[in-house]
Amino acid sequence: MANLITRYSHFHLGGFAMGLALLTGTAGAAHAQTFAPVANYSAGAGGQPAGMEVADMNGDGYPDVVVSDGESQVKLLTNRKDGTLAPAVAYFTGSNSYPGAVAVGDLNKDGYLDIVTAVDAGAGVLLARQDGTFASIVVHPMGASLGGVAVSDVNKDGYPDLVMGDVYNNTVNVSLNKKDGTFAPAVVYAIGSTSNSQGLAIGDMNGDGYPDLVISSHTTSTVGVLLNRQDGTFAPAAQYSTGSGSYPFDAAVGDVNNDGALDIVAFNHIAHTAGVLLNRRGGTFAPVVAYAAGDSGEPLSGTLSDLNGDGYLDIVTANGFTTTVGGVLLNHKDGTFAPLVPYLVSADVSFHHVAAGDMNKDGKPDLITTNINTSTISVLLNTTVVLAAQPGAQLSAPQVRLFPNPGARAQAVHFTVNQLPASVHTLDATLCDAVGQAVSSTTLPVVQGEVQANIPTVGLSSGLYLLRLTVHSTQQTSAGSALLPVQRLSVQ
Repeated sequence: MANLITRYSHFHLGGFAMGLALLTGTAGAAHAQTFAPVANYSAGAGGQPAGMEVADMNGDGYPDVVVSDGESQVKLLTNRKDGTLAPAVAYFTGSNSYPGAVAVGDLNKDGYLDIVTAVDAGAGVLLARQDGTFASIVVHPMGASLGGVAVSDVNKDGYPDLVMGDVYNNTVNVSLNKKDGTFAPAVVYAIGSTSNSQGLAIGDMNGDGYPDLVISSHTTSTVGVLLNRQDGTFAPAAQYSTGSGSYPFDAAVGDVNNDGALDIVAFNHIAHTAGVLLNRRGGTFAPVVAYAAGDSGEPLSGTLSDLNGDGYLDIVTANGFTTTVGGVLLNHKDGTFAPLVPYLVSADVSFHHVAAGDMNKDGKPDLITTNINTSTISVLLNTTVVLAAQPGAQLSAPQVRLFPNPGARAQAVHFTVNQLPASVHTLDATLCDAVGQAVSSTTLPVVQGEVQANIPTVGLSSGLYLLRLTVHSTQQTSAGSALLPVQRLSVQ
């Protein structure tokens, strides 16, 4: 078991959770949070599913599940277009390769998502074939890492690059794409002599349009933020405390207070907390605010998702050593969080990874876990009744329409706003992805209380998006601004 702890405790934007049976309702929440009973799917005989990514791998508009089994394979479980999963198809990663974290991206720009997994020798790349299968693994040396792995276009040349955390050498390593799905030698960035770079998250933390790196440092109880120099290289890490003795195993990024800037949530294993560091809107962060997130052995990690449909990201924790607690902390709609509502877990003690994705395309994020001891994948479909989007201010009279919804990636989505007060002159429309990162933004004139415009969706990945609308009573200023209800958009 000690060997499993060493090899599987490092994942990108997610983490472990204990086997789930049912997530019960939330106390005092605006929306009752419920999930259907767990559905379990085999990850294959002898497998130990650990790292996981949820993404539409075959282009049919439904999220599929990619997992590493920790020994010598990555596996693809395809969505049957109803939230259920087809049998796992395995791809060999090499003898004693110990694949851990998993990420996906279109590395060679052929329109198909490829798979990247952290192996003992570096980053293992499996390029997608046009028939839905994957080519043999090609390992790109990036250090003996087994840390977090991510795919992101860090130098903004249109091609996704590779980023990996090197746990053993206390670094984060970046390899730029040669624009053909192969990669330049890794550039190594130190994050402290004893930092033990565990979890990796990527997002535009200072709003300059370039992806920055966030690394959780287990042994120093910090998160390190490496700002992009706007050329794919990175400034030295700025370290932020997650609390003395907190030992964060992972971190996630998302705009938890809806101010347009990405915040950090650290999953603190020893302190048993989720530590929230709010962005000061310049890429620096306020002191951590800790929320109880479990008991002995958790959380090892977690994820962020708007589970109850109020337009604000909630925290999902994931535990590793107990069968008692893992759960959800609902957002109070201001970046603070309600007490943890626990999962009811199985009696099978094993490591797990948790992710969120709209598996049955009903517009609500579902939960997916990996279960190592039972070699299964669990899916909990979200059955929350979402009555309406919640307003961010007291401007409730205007009518907002967004159609078609679900929208298609090949065409624009249209929205209209009418019955605005005569004093309103402009409207800001910002489309954000599931973690609150802006993907497009525009300012529109208001004419006789009405706005009509298109939201371009070409090139967007399938999934859930939020349209945030802000109106201004004085043109080109923020004076007298107010928020309209957040609109949820599903792109297929």
